[in-house]
Amino acid sequence: MQNELDKINNNGWNVSKKIWNKLDDYERSYLIFELSNNKSKQVYRKRLDALRFKDKKKILDAGCGFGQWSIILSEKNKIVYGIDTLKRRIDIAKTLKKQNKASNCFFTVGNMEKTRFKKNYFDLIFCNGSIWFTNCESTLNEFKRILKRNGRIYFSFANFGWYLKLLIKDGIIKKNSINFRKSIEFIIRFLQKKKSRVFLTKKFIERLLPNQLEILDYDFEGKIGLTEKVNISFYESRFLFFPSMNEILLRKKS
Repeated sequence: MQNELDKINNNGWNVSKKIWNKLDDYERSYLIFELSNNKSKQVYRKRLDALRFKDKKKILDAGCGFGQWSIILSEKNKIVYGIDTLKRRIDIAKTLKKQNKASNCFFTVGNMEKTRFKKNYFDLIFCNGSIWFTNCESTLNEFKRILKRNGRIYFSFANFGWYLKLLIKDGIIKKNSINFRKSIEFIIRFLQKKKSRVFLTKKFIERLLPNQLEILDYDFEGKIGLTEKVNISFYESRFLFFPSMNEILLRKKS
């Protein structure tokens, strides 16, 4: 595992052995996926530059996890707040903040469906890979409430192809009953028109979108705003011709 930690730190992330030794196997696997191989700090920067998420006063990283996106957001913005429902992840994010000298990041336990922030507080809201685990309608309404006029929201999400892959490739072929059951659960909940713990589609989002929010752009994950032919996606775009991971950019109308 020391080799995996070296790969992460060679990508520019300062993760100490002390933190690493505190992580369980799932958390280590999560960090390896998010911070090693092609996921250097520079790639994160390119993603945020493409979205033009910079030069703002206040940004929310909703569902911040271990805070890696918050740390990069803090480089070109004044203040970044990161919230997550899991205290353990917030504790790790606070430690990573210190080790990466991101003094303008502030992490706290919080639920993105109902935050403690004032109305019209944020210039930008960033939400990577977590919104579909919440009640999406409640979350979008809360984002609208705490976002300033003309402010923008970015979020990425799993589409049908993600859970089809989880069902077939990661469930049936690999004989993993957990992945099999999870994929079936999300697909059934989508068909039942539930609003949380479902995969998302553009039509589903449009149906839940509050009146004051409008879609600026929609594409496969890692594609919005790119002007050069470079692959900075973290996930495969499709599985068996079905969209797998997508992202969307919204604006609050003035």
